[in-house]
Amino acid sequence: MSRPDSFTLPPQLEHYRGDITAAHAQLRAQSLDSICKAVPPTQWVDKTAYIRYTPENSADKVDPEHAIVVPFTFGNGNGANQLYRMHLLLNSIPGADKSPQQIIGFPMPGSRAPKQIPKKPRFPHIERPFQLNGDEREVVRSGDFTPITDQQRLVLWELGISNVEVIGYSCGAAIAASLVAGAAEAGLNVGKVGLFEPPNMRADKMRTPLKLKVAHALAGLDFIRCVKESDLPGFTRLQQARWRDIPGQVRDSIASRFGDRRIPEQKALEVGLAKQRFQQDVQAFMEAKANAEAAVLVVRGQYSDVASRTGFHALKQMPCYKTGENGQPSRVRLAEIAGYGHGMGNNLPLFTALTLAALRAEPIPPAA
Repeated sequence: MSRPDSFTLPPQLEHYRGDITAAHAQLRAQSLDSICKAVPPTQWVDKTAYIRYTPENSADKVDPEHAIVVPFTFGNGNGANQLYRMHLLLNSIPGADKSPQQIIGFPMPGSRAPKQIPKKPRFPHIERPFQLNGDEREVVRSGDFTPITDQQRLVLWELGISNVEVIGYSCGAAIAASLVAGAAEAGLNVGKVGLFEPPNMRADKMRTPLKLKVAHALAGLDFIRCVKESDLPGFTRLQQARWRDIPGQVRDSIASRFGDRRIPEQKALEVGLAKQRFQQDVQAFMEAKANAEAAVLVVRGQYSDVASRTGFHALKQMPCYKTGENGQPSRVRLAEIAGYGHGMGNNLPLFTALTLAALRAEPIPPAA
């Protein structure tokens, strides 16, 4: 039988274990059925979907004007897998019992999910969590995600949320960078930002959508390993059911591309993620006077080919990174996690530790 703290963290993040252990043990003790019954409802502002997460029995205690905003990874809707991620994070934030936080999650479009996981409960999926017209899809195809993030900022405005921290992993990191780039103009106050494994920071040459898909597929073993390292049996069951349904996912993907079930936003996003836009968005965010106190943490896995090493090191040439060279720490911090690839975000304690580092603006030590 596993110890309560038997989840895996890399040595660079081991000092966050104490923050995560109690929340992890509580989550591990819950059955998969109970987790699935607790999945919050998908809500909508106009045609944009969002999910609000709060600690159990604390919804009335959160600051209604503040939120941690998390754009989801590609193809993720409102399911129990996201609830595992969000609950571990919410309950690992120090002082969460006295000053609980809320998370606003934004689903991303993608291929149809498996019909059932395993027999019950269902794995909810939102094919079109936002809708774009033809001109907007062309903008997204160019790598500019403002048509998506304009809608997300409108959701936050409608909810009365004016102060945010923004966290994104994989596709979510690319969307998060675009979200904060236009935050000042929208009157949104951004504090801390964590961007993990963004796929659109290539600097050597333009990557095609096919090459990006191949790189993502090659990270499959890393995904499986990281899920197991989370040491959350229910979360592992959910992911294993998805892996077993890979043939069905391939059929659905083909049908969505060539059949009657096309998802235009998905196709536009696939193309846009292969473009290089990340540095431009981060630079725009840091240059805005309203963001003078903001801090950004950018993280990649050592073995990742999705968030390339070349693009990662190119970030050091950005003017906003060089502003920290005169004896002062840069407000853009870079970290590479040893021993991991693109799948590291599916190690939920690791994802939580990275988020805590971002929220506290703490440096991550280099690998030994």
